[in-house]
Amino acid sequence: MEALFKGILGRFVGVGGSTPAFWTDIGGRMYMSENPQGTVYPNATFNLVHNSNDWTFTDDFDNSLIQFNLYSMSKSAVEILDAEKKLRLLYDNCALASTDLGSTWAHVLMQRDGSWLDKIPHPDGTGGGNIWRYVIEYKVMLTKGSTM
Repeated sequence: MEALFKGILGRFVGVGGSTPAFWTDIGGRMYMSENPQGTVYPNATFNLVHNSNDWTFTDDFDNSLIQFNLYSMSKSAVEILDAEKKLRLLYDNCALASTDLGSTWAHVLMQRDGSWLDKIPHPDGTGGGNIWRYVIEYKVMLTKGSTM
């Protein structure tokens, strides 16, 4: 799974000197699993929800579910809706690249699965009001070997 995470982060930071619009929208603040305490908003996290192995007579697959969480303290939903749009442009049906992927995985494809938008209590527990949370899930198929 380390190669998958590196592929997600590699796409987030950009390649060839080009910074993705999603990175710019959230100020480069995307973390694995949870934000560090005191993180500035807007920001994002991603984590592995589920992973299972599957196979056919010729191919071996890992099927994963990755969840992105976007967070915003803005009073209106405009900021978080814009960040979600740019996340989709970056990851919808993309092929991830990582130097670690070549030796183990022949193909990686991300397909958006589901999403929802809600307001949650501020995580600092101080009663500082609610924040926006946009959850976006992706099915990720990793094909082992070089058949795809």
